[in-house]
Amino acid sequence: MYKLLSIAFFFLFIQANAQTTYKYYNPKHFKGYSIVFTKEYKANFLLREFKEQFTPAKKEIDSAEAIFMRRYDVDINKKEAYISTNNPVKFFKYYLRQYMGLINLNDEKVILIKMLNVPKPRRKTIEEHYENWESKYVLGTGDFYERNTVPFLVNLTTGEISVF
Repeated sequence: MYKLLSIAFFFLFIQANAQTTYKYYNPKHFKGYSIVFTKEYKANFLLREFKEQFTPAKKEIDSAEAIFMRRYDVDINKKEAYISTNNPVKFFKYYLRQYMGLINLNDEKVILIKMLNVPKPRRKTIEEHYENWESKYVLGTGDFYERNTVPFLVNLTTGEISVF
């Protein structure tokens, strides 16, 4: 009985301590670092539109960033009349990012990129506005979040992007 309890505790301990994020750097697309959520992070707010989560590899995030920068003007600027910019690389260079890998109902891999604008002075306000952003997906309501956060979906299978 003791062995059985020890084994159960061990598996609970491993599951409770499973890594739910890792840091990602890509100076080609943005300054600083971003956070990638692993499949162990439970994002219950997404499960109706997506079958499951996956842990995106750095290569998949690089692909999502490249698709985003290449397709932004076509898929977002023209269709959604969202943030207007002719140079998304320059415009989003200082936005923090959170990435989450999702499998949609068509079995396509999708990367959710949450863009987080940090007003100047940057370091003073990151934690002030985005408390625990390195460990929790940022959700918020009100004027600040509407002006400073934008979630994009990048479909790695079709190469399309949209506002989530």
